[in-house]
Amino acid sequence: TTSAQTAPVDSDPPSIPLETAQVFPTTCVNQTYTGMSPHHSNVLSQYPWVDTKLIDDIALGTFDISLLPKLHREEEFRNQHIAKSAIEGGVIQYSLDKSKPTEVILGRSKLHRTFTHPNLFLSAWQIYVSIRTSFHPERAPGLSYWTERLLFYIQLSYPWNIILNYIVAYFQRHQNAPSQQFYSVDAELVSNHFSVYQQRSLISTANANAKSSKSPSGNPLAKQICLNWNRESGCTFKETTGRDCLRRHVCLICQKEGHKSTKCPPASPSKGTNF
Repeated sequence: TTSAQTAPVDSDPPSIPLETAQVFPTTCVNQTYTGMSPHHSNVLSQYPWVDTKLIDDIALGTFDISLLPKLHREEEFRNQHIAKSAIEGGVIQYSLDKSKPTEVILGRSKLHRTFTHPNLFLSAWQIYVSIRTSFHPERAPGLSYWTERLLFYIQLSYPWNIILNYIVAYFQRHQNAPSQQFYSVDAELVSNHFSVYQQRSLISTANANAKSSKSPSGNPLAKQICLNWNRESGCTFKETTGRDCLRRHVCLICQKEGHKSTKCPPASPSKGTNF
């Protein structure tokens, strides 16, 4: 027989005794796991409020990002959803206050209600990254790089709800992708979220200016960024019509000339990494 062991930790919280010395498998997607490993012990000693089922899901790559609030350090955010059951892609939220009606809330809107500010999201996200990399340390550089990319989008003053939609879509598509994937912005998702937002914003601004101005100030298309030019296929307006494109051929991210959004210098990975 072997005596119980404790996993070494670098902080004050006490370590949790191991029930078994089994190490979590390196490749474990679509597998199940029960019991306590050294990785579990280390994670629980740092984040004792995180349920072991959530730890397993994160390690296995089966984590539902709508449950991210449950990783938050503050109990207020962990208990946002009192009771729920699955219903057609959403959840039913039952209020303990019988005077309030039952609400049907989609997973994405739940995150919007909880993470009303980037700092609230980042607090829980960093705990996810810590747990994920405890089991898969090879993912640490990519996840850290992608997190910095999110900070860059926040710095560009995109609306937080647009950024959060992008985060959810990216996570659902790439949670189990090779670690190198997180060095890529995913040009399609960037177009679907940030580019579409910019186009709508420019159109709204142009329409508002047209209504408020007594004299026309030119074609509003000249103020818009060409979405097709920013794609890999490029803008084919001149080839198909024989006329120059009226929209601006500039980067959708930094709005500078000379490169597309997929090759934006502030958002490009280190030399030698391909998108």
